[in-house]
This record gives sequence, C-alpha cells and structure tokens, in this order.
Amino acid sequence: MAGSSVFSPNLKWSYDVFLSFRGEDTRSNFTSHLDMALRQKGVNVFIDDKLSRGEQISESLFRSIEGALISIVIFSENYASSSWCLDELVKIIECKKSKGQIVWPIFYKVNPSDIRKQTGSFGEALATHQVKFKTKIQIWREALTTAANSSGWDLGTRKEADLIQDLVKEVLSILNLICTPLYVAKYPVGIDYQLETLRLHSHYWTEPSISVYMVGIYGIGGIGKTTFAKALYNKIANQFEACCFISKVRETSKQFNGLVQLQENLLHEILKEDLKVGNLDRGINIIKHRLCSQKVLIALDDVDKLEQLEALVGGRDWFGPGSIIIVTTRNNHLLSIHEFDQKYGIQGMNHDDALELFSWHAFKKSHPPSAYVDLSKRATSYCKGHPLALVVLGSFLCTRDDEAEWRSILDEFENSLSKDISDILRISFDGLEEKVKEIFLDISCFLVEEKVEYVKNILNACHFNADFGIIVLIDLSLVTIEYNTMQMHDLVRHMAHKIVNGESFEPGKRSRLWLVQDVLKVFADNSGTDAIRAIKLELPNPTKLENLILRNCKFLQKIPSLPPLIERMDATGCESLTRCHNFVDMLSSKQVIKGIHRHFIIMNGEIPEKFYRTISNPMKVSFRHYPNMERTLTTYVMFKVDKMEKLPDQGHAVISFNKCYGDQDKFSFNREFPSSTSEYMWLISITSNISTSSVANGWNHVIVWFDVLKCFAATVTIKNCGIHLTDEIHGIQNDDIRGPGVIYTDFDRLKELVSDE
Repeated sequence: MAGSSVFSPNLKWSYDVFLSFRGEDTRSNFTSHLDMALRQKGVNVFIDDKLSRGEQISESLFRSIEGALISIVIFSENYASSSWCLDELVKIIECKKSKGQIVWPIFYKVNPSDIRKQTGSFGEALATHQVKFKTKIQIWREALTTAANSSGWDLGTRKEADLIQDLVKEVLSILNLICTPLYVAKYPVGIDYQLETLRLHSHYWTEPSISVYMVGIYGIGGIGKTTFAKALYNKIANQFEACCFISKVRETSKQFNGLVQLQENLLHEILKEDLKVGNLDRGINIIKHRLCSQKVLIALDDVDKLEQLEALVGGRDWFGPGSIIIVTTRNNHLLSIHEFDQKYGIQGMNHDDALELFSWHAFKKSHPPSAYVDLSKRATSYCKGHPLALVVLGSFLCTRDDEAEWRSILDEFENSLSKDISDILRISFDGLEEKVKEIFLDISCFLVEEKVEYVKNILNACHFNADFGIIVLIDLSLVTIEYNTMQMHDLVRHMAHKIVNGESFEPGKRSRLWLVQDVLKVFADNSGTDAIRAIKLELPNPTKLENLILRNCKFLQKIPSLPPLIERMDATGCESLTRCHNFVDMLSSKQVIKGIHRHFIIMNGEIPEKFYRTISNPMKVSFRHYPNMERTLTTYVMFKVDKMEKLPDQGHAVISFNKCYGDQDKFSFNREFPSSTSEYMWLISITSNISTSSVANGWNHVIVWFDVLKCFAATVTIKNCGIHLTDEIHGIQNDDIRGPGVIYTDFDRLKELVSDE
C-alpha cells in the first residue's frame, strides 16, 4: 500500500468477469465450462465467443474490458498467434494499472516461463507477427510479461474441473466482499464531505504505512457515527484480504456471554468458519493466532467499554500489516485510553446539508418548494444539524401537506418544548393514530431485530393491521427494515421506553406488559398457527412483571433472558419448549433468591448444561467450601405424570411435592397439571446456608431428596434429578462437586441415565 492512497475511487462496472481466450484452443472445453460454472453462480460474465473476428479489435470490446471488475486471461498454446488476443491483453493490463482491475492469468497446458520470456510457441508467434505488426511487438511483449508475473493458476496435472471450482470460489469471494457493500443510508447527504475531511486530517490515508492503523469515530447519539463508519468501510473494503463490520457491540455485550458471541462473529466473518471459542480468554488467543498474518478491515460499531476493545481488537500485533480498525463510540476517552492513531469527531451537519437531508424526507427531493423554503429553514434550525432529528421531523411533516398545518405544528413545538432531539422524536410519535402508536410501542419493546414476517404475525395476532402500521412507521422513519429484520435507532427506542414507563396501568388500559399475555392467548386455543416459536421480553419496567404465565403455548420453543424480579414462570403445556435462556443463572444469583425461593416448571424440556445429573434419590453430593462465600445450589427433578383421571368440576390433577435439603428445610409445591400424559421438570434454588455436614479438606456434603406427598387423580413417577452449583467468583468448576452417580451432561442431548446401585 505504500505510496498509494487508501481512498481508491468507487468505480462501477458492467461485468463481473471478462474472459480473454484463444477460441480454437479452449472455446469448446475449458473456457465454456468455466463460463457456465460462473453463470450458474449468478456471475455476470462477458465472453466474446464469435467464431470469426477481424484484425482490428472493436471499440465496444474495449469498453467491455474497461467495464469488467475481473479479467481472466486463459493462456493456451496458440494464444499469442492471435493479434486480437494480444490487443485484448494490452487493454486488460492498461485497466489493471489505471482502474485497479483484478487480472488473473490461467496457464492452460503452457509453461508460464514461455509467456514471461516469450519463448516456445509464444516466441514463435511474435516472430511471425514481426513483419505485419512491428510497432506493436514491444507493447505485446511487455503485456505478456506483466500478465505472466501476476498471481494466477497453472493447470499443470490438475483436473480441469478442480481448477474451475477454485476459480469460481475465488470470484465469488471477491464479489461477496466488493459487490455487497453495507447499506449506508437512504439519502447519504454530506457523507463524501465527511470522508474527505477524515482523509485530510491524517497523512496515513494518502501515504499509508504497513503498520496497523486504528481510527476512532466519536459523537453524540444519532449524529451519524454508524452511517459514516459504513461509508468509510465500503470505501476501502476492497483493499483487504477479509473484512467484517460488527454492529451493536454495546447491546450485544450485555447479553449472556455477549463478548464471546462477538468474538465468534468476528472470526466467522473473517475466516468464514463457525468457531466456538468457549470463553473470553481463549477467544482472544484465537483471534491473535489466526489473524496476525492477515491484512484485515474490522469495524466495531457502538463501543462503550474498554473491555469490548480488549476482547476484540486488543493490540496491533493481533492483525497483519496494513490492517485497519474502525471503532464508533460516544466516549472519546475510550479512544485515548486504547491509543487510537486517529480520532475523528462527527459534528452536526452544516446548513446546506441539513436543509437537503430534511428536504429529501419532507418532499422527496433535494430542495423545498418555494412556498415551503422559510418553513423548512425554520424546521431545520430546531434540529441543530442532528441527522436523526432532521430525518424524523422531515418524515413527519411530509405527511402534512398543508402549509398552514406545518406552521401550526412548528408554532406549537416552539412554544411548548425545549426543542431538543427527544422532543422532536416525541412530536412524531404524538402525531400517530392510536393503533399505530400501539404497534410502534410493541415493536420497540419486543420486536426489534426480529424477522419482518414474525413481527407481522405477532401484531396481527393482537388484532392490529400490521402491514399498514409498519408502512406508516417506515414512512415516518421511526422504524427501518434491514436484511428483512425490524430495526430502530436506539434514541427512538429510548423515547418509546420512556413513554411506556409513563403509562398508567389502570384497569382496562392496554400496555406493553400485557402484550405477551395477549399474544399467547391467541395460540393457547389451538388456533393452528405456529408463528409463536419464541418470545422476546425487553420490558422497560420489569418490576411490573412478577408472574409469567405461558400455559399451553404449544409452539413456543424458547424464552430469552428474563427480568430479574420474576417470581414464577409457568410453562405447563408448552410442548415444544426446550430453551429458557438464563433461568439457571437467574436462579443462582443472590439478587433473585433473596427472600424468595424460585419455582420453575418446564414441560418436555432439556436438562440445562450446567447440571450434574443422577437418578439416585436421595442425591448424596459434596461440594467444595470456600471461606466467606455463599454457594448456591439449584436442584431439579424430572417426573412423569400419567394415568390422569378427570375430577368432578376439574380437569386437572393436583400434585404436592416435598423437597428436602439435609434433615431440615422442607418445601411443598402444589401445581395443577393438564389432563394429558407428559414429562415435567421442576427447578428450585437455595443458598449454601442449608444444613450441611463438614468433611475433611474443606468439603461440605449435602443430601437432597424428592418425595411425592399427595397426588390426586394421577400417577407420578420421579425419573431423575440433579444438582447445580454456582458462585459469583469462581464460576463453574468441574471439580467443585462430586458424589456417587453424578454425571456431567451436555445441553443438547438428553442422555440415558444409569443407576448408581
């Protein structure tokens, strides 16, 4: 890269691949097979397969060469005997030098040295051309030498099919990198100016070095950091061996094992492999080891903690020479701590760009009509160059096509509000119809990043007109659809959550907290649809939700992280439920178990991966004791309910369980079960201040057993049980728990248990 600009021009091309070949040698075999293989993969190929040609290459063919991203030159025995082929080659080399065209030579049953030095059949052909094309000979020689020195493929003793397969794979790799740029913005106003400003702020962009370069982009929320980072990424991506853009780092890192997920995403995008790193430290070592020799482009969007940088782009020695790391953040201080080479602050848009962006959204053109010029300038002045505010306000006013209405709205805004970004967003919300407001709030709380069809199914199940509502929200720029998923800017989402938190929960008033119940009622009556396969809980005010009742949701497959104050979740009748994302961790945390014992009933679920399992009842296990530390035990029992009998005026059996720790604490649990044969899992947790007996070398032991105390109208059989041990400091230690019959199990498969008798 030394001596050249990182900012190469964005060139358009008419063809993905131009094939240059000698017809009599390869038209009916290798070239036709390569052409077909590329086209079957959707590659746009130019091939001049005319059987007869004149001596002069046509201007249209020159334009086809110029319009190609990649030129593949198939050197064969008689290639140089055609002056047409040699003229094609000269043009191809010119495009390589002037446009950065990718040129791959294929040595088809020829010696690359003969082409490089013009010996053998290539030397003979040039000698034949000497008399007629004396002025071209030297140009042809230089082109042949340049092409032969380029990186390419030699057929040698390989099978033609294998070589074609490799070529197609390489072409697709280039196209996937270059031809599928990130979506930047519907109206990318001012982006080129920002890119040029970035370039001028550092000599690296015009005189790049071989070192790893780290550039940080900072600014307030909604100011356009992500948009700018995507544009920069697209501008330079084709110069790297591999690239990845990791979105929403802040949000993802908050999830269970979030940083590990981000490490795996990064490795997958760069290496095209599905690697499971297991834990954070191992992930760091894998990134350093696998990427240290690769020239990569990595962008991390919305970073807010130093640990995220340390986990993903911890050091320059992690990546190969010439690599570039792009990071966006609201925290400029993070960039200084991590010693970024360049820090670029995104400022508000200038007056002209602000007016243009506003106009695109308000009038669908680059400038306002004459009657609206003053009103448009007034509206944009409120936004203070903030792109998100300009987009939302412009989209909102677009639906008001009366000049007087515009003036009334702006007057009200000016008189009653402080004119900051949250007020502008709130104006757009307040202007919605009531039903569309409900749709907007439901999407913001539950359905962001879900597939569009899934979102529509849920909203329609709640008796909304999902298609209409979503179209309105898109038109108002409150939601977007990217890669067939529902998206929303985090500032818009924050505004929605503030609205939800301010809702009155009077009887009869519908709220986000009731959406789950509303949706699941629809599917509890065997409505025949299988749209509900997962539920997403992201409640702005989780203290309002103490019980989550999911009875008879037959198609519900998974439940995500649950709010920390849920007292009970009932998933009886959820025949497909196999995942409850964090209930083991939730049961084990001090915050959750304080003053309450957690009960979970899961039908036909799998044993969580963190549990040691045994069919022994009682369970006799020992666990390692650490001074001054409470340890949490979570136990489960799997039991089968059958031989159900219908009781008078009641269609359920009532079962009472007794679970004992040591010789003391006893807990009874009563639960109604549906009138069908099924298996259930009951979980409960308690801290380690239970009755235990000390044994040697710092180990405690405990006995846990389950008894069926009462059972009406059913037969209950205990199938197996298990125990899980956790703490906040040491985490899960494979050698922290031991005992007869204890088995450590995987999450994905319910293994057959063997009695310890």
